Amino acid sequence: TWIDNCTFETGYSIERDSGSGFVPLTSLNQNTTNYLDSNLDYGTLYRYRVAAYTYNNESQWETSSSVSTILISPSELKLNVISNSVIELEWQDNSSFEEGYRIERMSTAEFDVLVELQANSEAYSDTGLTPGDIYSYRVQAYTADNQSAFSGTKTDTALASSSFMDIDGNVY
Repeated sequence: TWIDNCTFETGYSIERDSGSGFVPLTSLNQNTTNYLDSNLDYGTLYRYRVAAYTYNNESQWETSSSVSTILISPSELKLNVISNSVIELEWQDNSSFEEGYRIERMSTAEFDVLVELQANSEAYSDTGLTPGDIYSYRVQAYTADNQSAFSGTKTDTALASSSFMDIDGNVY
């Protein structure tokens, strides 16, 4: 976005630099104050510059600082206690180009990687849990070059064991 400081421009020229110098990107109509650039490469730094022009003249270029695309973090993390030893995690996949998802679980006082899942995953069942123990989880999207921020942390307790013995000595 930019401020339209000219009252008589014919339009605006936009150029983009992705590391090898500025190249023309597009021309826009007069009184335009924004442009949406799409189909960018993740992790690439981009710079833009804009100039107003008339049929006979062109203003000086206004150049942006460098910007980069980001990996959007998963959201809406939910925990479902399935049994006394299983907690299921579900989340919203907000990225279209992640290579996978990393789930971390709190053990003692810090998070450790529990598992890495394939792209577009939205659920995972953590099994073999100890009944009555408290478990905290967080999820992040990742690529080979970067990772998103973590989802919010969620905590739940594996159900306490409720087994009983019948008259014949069978445990349920």
